[in-house]
Amino acid sequence: LDGGNTFGTRLSLPSFPKLSLSYLVSGESFFPFKEQIPVLRVRLAYGQAGRQPGPTDRLRLYGATTPTFVDGHVVDAVELETLGNTKLEPERSTEIEGGFDADLFDDRLTLSFTGYRKTTRDAMLEVPLAPSVYGSAAVLKNIGVIRNSGLEASIGAQPIRTDRLTWGFQLAVRQQRNEVVELGTGVGPF
Repeated sequence: LDGGNTFGTRLSLPSFPKLSLSYLVSGESFFPFKEQIPVLRVRLAYGQAGRQPGPTDRLRLYGATTPTFVDGHVVDAVELETLGNTKLEPERSTEIEGGFDADLFDDRLTLSFTGYRKTTRDAMLEVPLAPSVYGSAAVLKNIGVIRNSGLEASIGAQPIRTDRLTWGFQLAVRQQRNEVVELGTGVGPF
């Protein structure tokens, strides 16, 4: 459960469940390659996370302008700096990922692979307002759906391992795709 007064006035305590599983396949009696692959682990995880708005994102804030002289008098003015949004809710990201880790040949070679897909709903995006409404202001709203997906793979090796010297290297590659799936009803690209 998570909560805070930055979520706005309509929200109680949102929950963000998580679950992860890991299975050591190489620890089973039926696994035929124990000598070559002493560790083979498969893993799967599901989880949700939230992101709070900033401490002042729900507040309408005003600021003083530079004093000016009008007819010999100093005139102070106040202008709108931040419109605020009391209806903000947390972003909610839901992610599922899976993969495996393997140690081969007395841990001289390690392999790892992970694939994931994350969808963020109620993404907080700054929506510009018409200049005729509030000057050049923008308001933070929960309108977006964003999807991230990707693959991560790595290979590590220790070709030299003696009492006096160990030399190893690791190579990792990642591919990621980010996509704005929707911006909400009636909201065009900006």
